[in-house]
Amino acid sequence: DSLKGGEGEGEVGRMLPADLNSEEAEGEDEEEIYAHFDASHVTRFLQAHKGRQGFAVLGFEVGEGECSRIFEKYQKEFPELLVSKKGVMTYTDSRTIEGKKIRRVEMGSIKILDVFAYHEGGG
Repeated sequence: DSLKGGEGEGEVGRMLPADLNSEEAEGEDEEEIYAHFDASHVTRFLQAHKGRQGFAVLGFEVGEGECSRIFEKYQKEFPELLVSKKGVMTYTDSRTIEGKKIRRVEMGSIKILDVFAYHEGGG
């Protein structure tokens, strides 16, 4: 339903940036926990692609400490390709277990660095 432009069964239309701000948007009162899933990124992508579909994400798994090393390299050589100047984001998964005592348990963490794959206009 959130795709606009197609009429009739089986047709797919284009999602327009204005659609993200509709009152029907789920969780509009909630702030996105993961910065890389923020709606502003989708809006930027759709505006850059004039509402057309496209490939938006490449993901790579790297070893311990490599995200920070990659960020430093981008800061020096390609700062304009960094999505955020904040650099590497760390998200920790922790749980609170309540029983006889209350204990907070760290389940693990993940580090994410968002960069653009190429300059605007492909240059």
